[in-house]
Order: sequence, then C-alpha cells, then structure tokens
Amino acid sequence: MRKRDAFTLVELLVVMAIIAILTGLMLVGLRAAYRTSLKTDELSRIRQLGNAWLMYSQNHQGKIVPGWMDHAAQERENSPQVYPDLTEIPPAPNWDPSSENVAGYWTWKLLPYLDYSWPIIRGHLPEDQQTVENFQENGMDVALSPGFGYNGWYLGGQWAKWDPHVDRPQLRFSSVQLEDGAMDNLVITSIASLQRPTEVVAFCSSFHAPEAMAEPITSNRLRGSWLVEPRILAGEHMWELDKIGDLVVLQETHAPLGRFTSEAACWFPDGHTEGLSNEALADQRRWIDDARRIGDTQAWDFTHADDVD
Repeated sequence: MRKRDAFTLVELLVVMAIIAILTGLMLVGLRAAYRTSLKTDELSRIRQLGNAWLMYSQNHQGKIVPGWMDHAAQERENSPQVYPDLTEIPPAPNWDPSSENVAGYWTWKLLPYLDYSWPIIRGHLPEDQQTVENFQENGMDVALSPGFGYNGWYLGGQWAKWDPHVDRPQLRFSSVQLEDGAMDNLVITSIASLQRPTEVVAFCSSFHAPEAMAEPITSNRLRGSWLVEPRILAGEHMWELDKIGDLVVLQETHAPLGRFTSEAACWFPDGHTEGLSNEALADQRRWIDDARRIGDTQAWDFTHADDVD
C-alpha cells in the first residue's frame, strides 16, 4: 500500500477552519479583557473623584459641593476659585453677569482636591487631549465636559436667582410639591442629611444630549458632561429605556453612559464604586434620597413639581 506523506485538500481546509475559530475566540477574549481593563481604570478614576468630593465636604463643615451656582450666588458666597497658575476663574473677581461663568460648575471646585490630576476627570479623552495648559482658553471645556456627571440637582443643588422677585439666590427643588400635595425639600446639602448613602448615586459616567435622540445610545466616544439627570426630572421624562434596555433620549438632558461595557461607572457617598445598568439607573431612588411611594406611584417613578414657574 502506498504511504501518504501529505494532507489532502479537505484536511487542510478543516485545519484552517479550526485555526480561524480558535483565533476568533481568542480575539473575543482579548477584546473582553481590554474592555474590562478600561472599566477597572474608569472605576478607579471615579473613586478618586469621589474622595475629592468627601475632602471638600470635610473642609466645608460637612457641606456638599454645589452642582452649579450663578454669578449672584458666587458673589454672595464671596469665595473666588483660582486656576493652577493662581489667576482667578471667571466670573471672579467682579462677578459681572456678562462674564463667562466658568467657576459656577462643581468641576473647578474639586480639581484642587485632585491636585489637578487631569486624567482623573479627562481620562475618557484621547491622551493628547487630557492635559490642560491654557486655562483661560480651555477653562470652560474643563468645567462642562468631565468624564463623570454629578447628581447636582439633588446633591449640593443648583443655586441661582431663579425667582426674579427674590433678592438673593435660591436653591432649586428645595420647596417642591409632591403628588399628594405635601411640600418637601429634596436637595441634600450636607453629608449628615443623607439617609441612603449606599444607594444614591453621587457621580456617574454621563454625556450631554442637546436634543431628543431616537436611536439607542451605544457609543463609547461621546464626550462627558458635568451633570447627570434622572429619568424623570420635576415631572419631565428626560430619557427612557427601549424594549431591550437601551437608553433613549426624549429631550435635552445629561444622561448616564455605559462606557466600555453596558454599565455606567458610579460612585456613592459611602465611598464604594459600582457599575450599574440602564435599568438600575432608571430607578428614581438612585437619584433622590427621599424618593418614595406616594399613592399609586411607586418609588421607582417618584417625581415632583418644579418650584420655579
């Protein structure tokens, strides 16, 4: 019988198919490991941001950093912020209403507690865009587009002259009507007032949607936003979930964003970090410390009226 010393064409094709399958499986595993590595780094960065939030509170008699302040609120507080080069951040020193309100956002208030480590809040950007050297030119971009949004409506709050008939700045949502007619202050301004520090999100990876977006949000490349808003804000539905759990934007909002994986990176006031799904973040209890069932409305859908006409 003649001895065969070569593979047949069929055998070669089978071997090539097996190699292709194994290569594909290996690439899938490598991609998953890479995404997990990126998510681990993101959770580390948001933890450092959360620690800065806690340090700010310790240095301000337990008060929580405000989410946003208009010119009048900053002038009343009279505590101007400075860039790393020690120049004052607008609207300081004159608090001119026509000047850019760079210091009004929480971002520049917490950066000193991060030793201006840019990758912590700008690590979602390409490496060559993370470091900031021209503060006057890029100050507002830093303020508006960090990698993590702050639950700044309900933690720290937003201070402004919302009511033109009132002389001093007011805290939005500090006197709202609930569905049962009761009045409530839903804004937490001190850590000691938090009832559920293990459940309420303080920071979350987020993005700004300037308008409704019919397609589900799946991109990792969206720029970050300084704010993150709940599914329902003062009775307005900002975003919802489609049938398979993807996030759909209904109007202009600052919404959670799951980078690298399907879960958004979140930090909680008790100090822990966690990746949460869109479904978990659709629960109003994740955003409002005092969210609860009222009548037939479950705590999941808790909302309130606005306190500004």
